Amino acid sequence: MNAMNKLVVQLPIDSNTDFDSLLRVEETLSRVFGLEGHAQVDGHEISEARFNILIRAPDPAGPTLARIAQLLEALGVLPASVVASFSPATDSYEVVHPRGYAAKFVL
Repeated sequence: MNAMNKLVVQLPIDSNTDFDSLLRVEETLSRVFGLEGHAQVDGHEISEARFNILIRAPDPAGPTLARIAQLLEALGVLPASVVASFSPATDSYEVVHPRGYAAKFVL
C-alpha cells in the first residue's frame, strides 16, 4: 500500500458562519475526490473558530494540493482557507497555503 499524507483544509467560523456552506465545501471535495479516486475526505472536526476538513492523499501530495486549491477557488473560499500537510519528521502540520502564512497552525 502506498504511503498516505494527511492534509487539512481549515476554514474560519464565527457567529455568522453558514455551516451548510462549510458542509457543501466538504461534500464537494469528497464527491470530486471520490470520482477522481486519488484522495479521500476523512470527515471534519470543529474546533474553536475553525472548521477542519480532513483529507488523506497519496504521496506525493502535490497533485492533490493543486486540486484542493482549484476546488476551493471555484467555491469562492480559497482566500479564507488555510491548507496544511502533516509532516512526520516534525510530527506537526505545515501550512502550504497561503504562502507566507506566519501564524501558528492549530487544529
